[in-house]
Amino acid sequence: MASSSLSTRQRILDAALRVFAQKGYHETRMEDIVEAARVSKGGLYHHFPGKKQLFQTLMDEFVAVLEERLRRAVNQAEGDTARLTAALEEGMRLLERYQALAKIVFIQASGLGPEFERKRLAILERLARFIQAELDRAMAHGLIPPMDTEVVAHAWVGVLHEWAVRWLLTGRPQPRDVLPELRVFFLRSLGVPQPSSPEDAS
Repeated sequence: MASSSLSTRQRILDAALRVFAQKGYHETRMEDIVEAARVSKGGLYHHFPGKKQLFQTLMDEFVAVLEERLRRAVNQAEGDTARLTAALEEGMRLLERYQALAKIVFIQASGLGPEFERKRLAILERLARFIQAELDRAMAHGLIPPMDTEVVAHAWVGVLHEWAVRWLLTGRPQPRDVLPELRVFFLRSLGVPQPSSPEDAS
């Protein structure tokens, strides 16, 4: 029974993601999600008491996936600057793969009111803390000069957020196209020259 309940919940989330991505938050009705998920209205409300909670759950799922995959990417990289570039590369891949979820977090959640805005900003703060921890690690190992890593981490998040919003709204430039320039930009912002070969990145 528990497995069936989890399956129903995931089916609802998958359907909600499609509907929100297509119609937007305001135009989406719970009845639309019932139809898309092929569940009863009671089944939907058993898992999610309202549209707001469902939307917020999708936001939470996005950041959970993002953090887990970024941590895996940096832990597999060898060398502290390589960890930073691995995080950037994995982040770009995840944005492409989970474009609909990214649109919910970075586009649709903006302007939906103070509660959603606080949640969206909390997600950006979590990403900044992740970057700051990696910068602190690199600084402790003497690979980057002393700096205010909190300020730098938030600046990085600001740059990435601005690019992501533009891409999600216009479809360009594509992550794979912008990645090389962003890699150079971020490394230079740390006083680290762009490596001449992948092996030099470690």
